Amino acid sequence: MARAINDLDAIRMATGMGLVALTDGLVLGMAAIGFMMYINVNLTLISLIPAPVIIYLTRIITRRMSKGYERIQTTFSDLTESVREAFSGMRVIKAYSRESWEHKKIETIGGKYVSENMKLAKTMAIFFPLMAIFTNLGLAIIIWLGGRLTILGHITTGDFVAFIAYLNLLTWPMMAMGWVTNIIQRGSASMRRINRILEEVPEITDPTMPRNVSHIRGGIEFRGTGIKYPGKEDNALMDIHLTVEAGQTIALVGRVGSGKTSLLNTIPRLLEITRGEVLIDGVNIQHLPLKTLRESIGFVTQEAVIFSDTIRNNVQFGRSEISKKSIEAALKAAQIYEEIQDAKKGMDTLLGERGITLSGGQRQRLTIARALLSDPPILILDDALSMVDTRTEEKILNRVLEFRKHKTSLIVSHRLATISRADLIVVLKEGRLVEMGDHKTLLDRGNEYAGLYRKQLLVQELENGVR
Repeated sequence: MARAINDLDAIRMATGMGLVALTDGLVLGMAAIGFMMYINVNLTLISLIPAPVIIYLTRIITRRMSKGYERIQTTFSDLTESVREAFSGMRVIKAYSRESWEHKKIETIGGKYVSENMKLAKTMAIFFPLMAIFTNLGLAIIIWLGGRLTILGHITTGDFVAFIAYLNLLTWPMMAMGWVTNIIQRGSASMRRINRILEEVPEITDPTMPRNVSHIRGGIEFRGTGIKYPGKEDNALMDIHLTVEAGQTIALVGRVGSGKTSLLNTIPRLLEITRGEVLIDGVNIQHLPLKTLRESIGFVTQEAVIFSDTIRNNVQFGRSEISKKSIEAALKAAQIYEEIQDAKKGMDTLLGERGITLSGGQRQRLTIARALLSDPPILILDDALSMVDTRTEEKILNRVLEFRKHKTSLIVSHRLATISRADLIVVLKEGRLVEMGDHKTLLDRGNEYAGLYRKQLLVQELENGVR
């Protein structure tokens, strides 16, 4: 936000008013020096004696100004972000009665912003008087020497008056150069900050020689797949070997931090693997165009992202070619159609920022409808129903799987009772695939999955007992 507003404004000033003042100062200055040399070359050279000192001081002070502007812009970014977070998290702040704490935090950052501006103001307060002193010093020297030459008759009184007039005319370009230097340094600092964004290169890019695939069926294979996050000692995933046939429903289970989300993120290449391969229909995903790959996958993440728009546009998500009938079918499969019909304007109801007008469960179901709309060959539900109760989750999953017959679906859920109907259950532990099979087989083995299942049943029994 700071780069888009404050930095761009500084660049606009540097390339607009700064360029005009620079051109004006150079033309006027060169013209004044030319007329002065025409009158008397020696006086002109004497009047320009302070120029090297001015240039030297300008370089030193403007360097400090540039660093100061960059610190100010950085602090302004921090201040903007703190205010944004305070407004977006207003309900949480109120719920914990932390208004005074939040106020002090923003006040501290605001104080730092004021402090950085004051440091720059002090630098500028030195800069402009110095420019005036050395510029007027040249004028004083000329009046002393030129006056003597006039008295002695070496130059006429008219030429001396004209020379003083041209020297005074030169004062504006000298002062203007200081002002121009000021705004150019500010624009330069802002341009460097913007260039850091413009020069960023995506870590994940299209292959140089992509494979043209006309149709994706949905078969997925992991061959020795591994991920290690930068700066981490342990691998998030290690040596995953898994084959998912097209049309299968796969359930991924495991404790928190076992690597389920990391594994799913490798399929649409939201995360790049560090070892092994991931293949779709026998083709390495790194050889597929990103657009082809991601358009073939419906991905519902743990965080339900809703935009400040109508319900229809949130589900349609720019896919204008999809009919109203298809939208309704996706909403019905996600078990949210009737609730939308009860809304004041139906599918044209405007949602607040981040879907604040919806409950957590409604936001999750809406994002599921968004993923189902194009009926992609692969659907990924990463703990996408954590905000609904167990019975509702089971009901929704049944409808979703019925809606997606003969299509590949990968589901993550911490409620093991709702995934027992999956064709294949994959159990992860500490980044490794430790078990694989159907619900009955895994229970009979009595290992990791059986332990998780018994624990979940115990939790449900305790909840029922409390009720």
